[in-house]
Amino acid sequence: MKQQVAGALLMFRLGDFYELFYDDAVTAARELEITLTSRNKEKGQAIPMCGVPYHAAEGVHRAAHPARVPGGHLRPDGGPPLR
Repeated sequence: MKQQVAGALLMFRLGDFYELFYDDAVTAARELEITLTSRNKEKGQAIPMCGVPYHAAEGVHRAAHPARVPGGHLRPDGGPPLR
């Protein structure tokens, strides 16, 4: 999926949040000034992640454009990413 939108940050809807992982999380946290955290620390291989509540995603998307960070939302139904 990431290859279809090269250069864009992909946000995955997980419950009430849109989450970003790996390099996308590091970039989003830096550019959008949101908290970078990680998961799977207990297994010895932390995966960088960050996220925003789904109801705040539109504001984050607007903030990303002045920061020149393209983004797309990955749809849970497997459809094409939303931009």
